[in-house]
Amino acid sequence: MQSIACYLIFLLLKVVKSTYRFEYQNQSVLLEEANRSSSYILAIWHQNILASILAHLDRKYSMIISPSKDGQYAARVCELFGHEPIRGSSSKGGVKALINSIRSLKHGTPSAVAIDGPRGPLYNIKPGVFEMAKKSGVPIIPLTVTPKNFWTFKKSWDQFRFPKPFTKIIIHYGEPIYLAESTTKEEIIEYTNKLYLALISDEEKIITSFA
Repeated sequence: MQSIACYLIFLLLKVVKSTYRFEYQNQSVLLEEANRSSSYILAIWHQNILASILAHLDRKYSMIISPSKDGQYAARVCELFGHEPIRGSSSKGGVKALINSIRSLKHGTPSAVAIDGPRGPLYNIKPGVFEMAKKSGVPIIPLTVTPKNFWTFKKSWDQFRFPKPFTKIIIHYGEPIYLAESTTKEEIIEYTNKLYLALISDEEKIITSFA
């Protein structure tokens, strides 16, 4: 039954995705990094996971997904879309998931990371993304995903966004953030602030453009 349910979800999302109008901004950043090292980390807010996946079906990405039962559905749907789910969370299998993600990055598969997941709080960036960047040697690219019209799951901790059919979705790639393997905990605090400000300011500009 789970396989059937996952396939039906996959088909439904494909239909909904076909109605979206994606606009990609500053895409040259992504192309440059792909040509330079073939790998990079897209840093996104957890609430934008769905639109992020649907906007990036031209290339295989690895992504850490919770080992919970709900995560099994998400992992299978990601596989159907051609992505590589890596199971783990901060409370279970986190170290193994981090190691597998770094290995995948070194093998040339870019990663998409929900930086405030899996349990929040909302917009509270976890340190895992910086460890991935340090150990793999690839840059973090802030990814701002902003649908013009969307439904919000207000009872969820991440205020999950489901873009409404036929809406416009702007995908903006920020400037790459590089971390040396010798980066200290104090410096990571600075990078955390830098990443947070990049995502917040880019979304504010996009929302203003919708007005």
